[in-house]
Amino acid sequence: MSVPREITPHRAVQTLMTGHFIERSGYFAYRPKGTSDYLLVYTLAGLGRFGTSDGREHLVKPYDLVLIAPGIFQDYSVELSKLHWEFLWSHFQPRADWLDLLDWPEIEPGMMRISVPDAMQQEVSTCFRRVHQSAMSSGPLRDRVAFNALEALLLLCEQLNPNRSAHCVDQRLRKVMDHVIRNLEKRLTLENLSEIAGLSVSRLGHRFRELMGVSPMVYIERQRMERAKQLLVMTGLSIKEISHHVGYDSQFYFSLRFKKATDTSPTSYRNHASAHDH
Repeated sequence: MSVPREITPHRAVQTLMTGHFIERSGYFAYRPKGTSDYLLVYTLAGLGRFGTSDGREHLVKPYDLVLIAPGIFQDYSVELSKLHWEFLWSHFQPRADWLDLLDWPEIEPGMMRISVPDAMQQEVSTCFRRVHQSAMSSGPLRDRVAFNALEALLLLCEQLNPNRSAHCVDQRLRKVMDHVIRNLEKRLTLENLSEIAGLSVSRLGHRFRELMGVSPMVYIERQRMERAKQLLVMTGLSIKEISHHVGYDSQFYFSLRFKKATDTSPTSYRNHASAHDH
């Protein structure tokens, strides 16, 4: 078929974003360079298609889950012979300990699929709906609740994963990511992280981008911003204290980076969360 060339816009996802679409013939999404996050799509009804960069297609039927890794060609649409395609979707940045849960059978490099058997279709559907409902709710704990729901979904999918006994997670990257999470208040350099991983700086950067879709330094800043959001909502620490807790010597520079990541200042973020919690 003739694939539309208009590139579908996509805003970089810091944590998690979800949706529930019921689309008619003519709907498509086309991103030749993929996205910097993982994309999970679960078909509920109708028929969808996922294209490849060389023109081939994979059709997805109800209760098929498709997972696309960061940086992988994306071209999906309603299958031409069908009038609609209903699906749940989530773009997300995985936690460090999720890497083994994202090792699904590949139908193309970086494009994976699991078909849910009859006995588990209702459970998986309910679990994915819970992810979407949590992400769309209000309140300061929304992202954390949605992330927990997504982890529950991935754990449920792991029971269906034929690769589960053959997982080969790169433990070197997990060590790096765990170190980052435990030491956000400290100065973190590529040289230090490469020593922890036992890899060269260039190899660490390449491997990290391959699995996570971003560089190690971008990953570090994202984790710092997520920790800062938690501290802003859950504690009475001053902005200066929070900036130090997440590794910034300068409160001014922290505030600049926070606003770039969230489109709001730390103070406004705290006030908005407080207002929605009452």
